[in-house]
Amino acid sequence: MRFVGLSLVFLILVGVQPTEGYEVSIVLKNYDGFADLRVKNESTTIFEGRILSGQAISLPAGNYTFELNALGKVFIKILRVEKNETLAFNLGFTNSSDFLGIRIHSVVFEDATVEEIIIISNGADLNFEGDLRIPLPEVENLQIISTNLDFLDASLDENAIVFRSLLVPDNASGTIRIAYILSKSAMERDLGGKRIIIVPLVEVEEFSGLNKTFVEMGGGKILVFEGSGNIYAKFRFAKPFPFSLLSIPLISLAVFMIFFSKRGGWSDESRRP
Repeated sequence: MRFVGLSLVFLILVGVQPTEGYEVSIVLKNYDGFADLRVKNESTTIFEGRILSGQAISLPAGNYTFELNALGKVFIKILRVEKNETLAFNLGFTNSSDFLGIRIHSVVFEDATVEEIIIISNGADLNFEGDLRIPLPEVENLQIISTNLDFLDASLDENAIVFRSLLVPDNASGTIRIAYILSKSAMERDLGGKRIIIVPLVEVEEFSGLNKTFVEMGGGKILVFEGSGNIYAKFRFAKPFPFSLLSIPLISLAVFMIFFSKRGGWSDESRRP
């Protein structure tokens, strides 16, 4: 089962006013071979055939969907034409996470629930496709709430969540939002170079590896903790935890409730179970 998000870098809408008779040059970055291209307007297919990088297609003014099939994936872009255009598709991929920047925004509630937004940025001129491991504290009832990135699946592995075959477009960012319950009163995790910002809505009794600061928001100041590497924070939670009043609905790891949406970008039909 594939988790589907909105990869904005591959769904591009260029808004201009229509005229007639223009050329759209197709550039295939990081790719030297043939690719299959289909160009459609609102009602019919205008062009369908094999192309090489640099080939130009003559089109009257209007709105078009370009579907490029290569490397077992379908790349989609949407373009409104009123002048000569160059439309680039980046077909280069890497599985190295060296160019990925990871930031985690974590909100800790008084009932031991935690909601986190994982922000993943790809600073490379190649699309990232590979596994990504995010360290977690000891948790229960993990839930993936939403994502605008694609990955095949996610699982817990020794106090870390692993996103398998994650896709992050070149020079773009995306987010994955998760929630869980802390198994004990402390959050302890080795994040390496990943940065975390913790917003505690509960008393913090002890902490290490974190900088304590106040951030102005909505005319007031809120307490936050920032850090990376080995971090530790101990919280004073209500006891017993009022699970019936959880502000975030949590579910078992055995069932991930993910809502699917059709989106522009790439897809890989051969990888769907």
